[in-house]
Amino acid sequence: RKKRVVNLILYYSFVDINSWSERIIEERRLTHIDYSRIEKAIVYINNNFRDQPSLEEISTAVNMTPFHLQRLFSAWAGVSTKKFLQYVSLRYAKYLLQ
Repeated sequence: RKKRVVNLILYYSFVDINSWSERIIEERRLTHIDYSRIEKAIVYINNNFRDQPSLEEISTAVNMTPFHLQRLFSAWAGVSTKKFLQYVSLRYAKYLLQ
């Protein structure tokens, strides 16, 4: 499960490789990360980015509170759900322009 989330994050190329080791250290400090919910959030954002879902909509889709999702997603990925949504939208716009 963790490997799949890492692959999804790297696919969208928003992870700063230089800070990756720092993120691994931070991840070890966190006692429990629910990778399945992070994966569901990434998939939900990817499937619904055209509608620009809010944090509340994303958190409802993954059965979490908005606060907890934001904290968990930011702690693991290093960016907020909003920023990730922007990356996905920009990637699609870049695709359309090619």
